[in-house]
Amino acid sequence: MKKALLTLLIIPLLLCADEPSMAIHNRPLIKVNGRTISVIDVMKKMNAFIYQNYPHAINNKAMLYQFYSGNWRSTLDEMINSELMLLEAEAKEIKVSDADVREKVEERYGPNVMEKLHSIDLSLEEARTLVHTEIVVERVMWMNVHQKALQEVTPQKVKDAYAAFVQANPPTEKWTYQVLSVRGQNEELCKRISSEAAKITGLKIGDLNQAAVDISESFKEEPELPKITVSEEFDLESPQLSEQHRAVLECMQPNSYSDPIPQKSRVDGSTVWRIFHLKDKEKVVPPEFEAISERIKNQLLQERFVYHTENYYKKLREQYNMTKQQVDTLIPQDITPFQFNQ
Repeated sequence: MKKALLTLLIIPLLLCADEPSMAIHNRPLIKVNGRTISVIDVMKKMNAFIYQNYPHAINNKAMLYQFYSGNWRSTLDEMINSELMLLEAEAKEIKVSDADVREKVEERYGPNVMEKLHSIDLSLEEARTLVHTEIVVERVMWMNVHQKALQEVTPQKVKDAYAAFVQANPPTEKWTYQVLSVRGQNEELCKRISSEAAKITGLKIGDLNQAAVDISESFKEEPELPKITVSEEFDLESPQLSEQHRAVLECMQPNSYSDPIPQKSRVDGSTVWRIFHLKDKEKVVPPEFEAISERIKNQLLQERFVYHTENYYKKLREQYNMTKQQVDTLIPQDITPFQFNQ
């Protein structure tokens, strides 16, 4: 096998004579299960995937090149795994009927099967082989991965995961509010301005933004006019609140304004007079078990699928002497099977 791989077969295949074009440098990559997998084989496997998932890209050479270049190695890995699973399926006498394959081909490429296959450079026999392999892989994976995961994710495991979720996300409160701030060198003037602003909010005239506009207009002749700002609308849960803000908000009712409150700026330690407008406060509790149990179950299943898939592939590769390290010694890291010519 190694000797065969050392013989390079470089055949530039131009997909189109017009610009832009893509050259495919075909060569044998690896031999698995008696089958030599070439660059063209990998490309055809990718074409089948693109046709199923991104049909709009099948005639776009730039998109094809980008997909080929970024995915050919992972596609090759998938093909190696599939060939090894075919060996296991043969040993376990897992059969796939011609009718199953024919039905899947019709479902995927029908109604004009030959026309569709021609568009992605696949023969009918190649399409049948790909589909046959996919069905076998699905059945082998069911036996070695999915069954194990389903057996492990019991109703009790789902309940335990929900309990852990509730513990990590205890009930809390969500606060919606804004803050008007008055800061300047003249603290007495800041206090007086904030008091006047409080009178405006107390009369329910507009909101903090309107109060800031009105109070700035009223004191515009002051030579030391403080800086009057209104924050964005905060929408925070209790753990996100600063201690200064929490101390004020916890004493307020929704849709109310606080009195002017002197607080220390965390930036420079200066005194800032603030008026809080608490717009809303709501209790936030974890969703009920029934509402998220299916989501938790699916998450646990996915975790177990990944775990058993990785273990199964590792065992399979070791059994047939096709570990990543062994494959890497056979396929140079610097080869570039695809070249885009603009």
